[in-house]
Amino acid sequence: MPICPGGQIYVIQAGDTLYFIARRFNIPINVLLMANPGIDPYNLMIGQQICIPVPPTVTCPNGSIRYTIKAGDTLYNIAAAYNTTVEAIMSLNPGLDPYNLMIGQIICVPETPPVPEPGPEIVNLNPTDITPASKGVAFIESDAVTAFVTNVPQPDELPDGEVYKLWVRESGNGQQVVTTMEEIFPGYWGGRVEVDFPLTTGVSILITSEQAENTTAPAGLGVAEKIL
Repeated sequence: MPICPGGQIYVIQAGDTLYFIARRFNIPINVLLMANPGIDPYNLMIGQQICIPVPPTVTCPNGSIRYTIKAGDTLYNIAAAYNTTVEAIMSLNPGLDPYNLMIGQIICVPETPPVPEPGPEIVNLNPTDITPASKGVAFIESDAVTAFVTNVPQPDELPDGEVYKLWVRESGNGQQVVTTMEEIFPGYWGGRVEVDFPLTTGVSILITSEQAENTTAPAGLGVAEKIL
């Protein structure tokens, strides 16, 4: 009987292969071979006893993390998911058989710091002749513009004004979107619009005092503006 500290003895059955046994017990073949020195993997005998070892505890070095193999995993897709390479994973797992990954098997993969999402671009809005002291700022995301303005009168103090509106127009006089701005606190207005066109050079941002029902085109007086 083979020496098998902490493990279990398995008796070879008809049709058994080391590959089948390894998969059945969820143990890498190289671990099974190390637990059974001298075994001939190509000449297993019915009734032969082998040791099924306790799976080794995986301790990953600094800069790497443990990963549990799932159905369908390959080293290639694991490397892609963790923004690393197959070679880097192999170097952390000596003896790993990349063609015989076991579901539930634990390996080490390089720990790649998450790539931070880019923050919004911040642009200052220019005052207009109507409100030369206005202060405005816009936060440009990939699909939205959030703008704020202050140092402006109440919109109904301007001719034909009822509310402040934020307009964002595509470059080349293309499509535009608009929203009514809210007075977040006294004298400070904010608004946000989502767009389905690129926020690139030539896009215009305009804040105007308008009649509340106007959503067609800017008709009132502008208090802050910017062309990207």
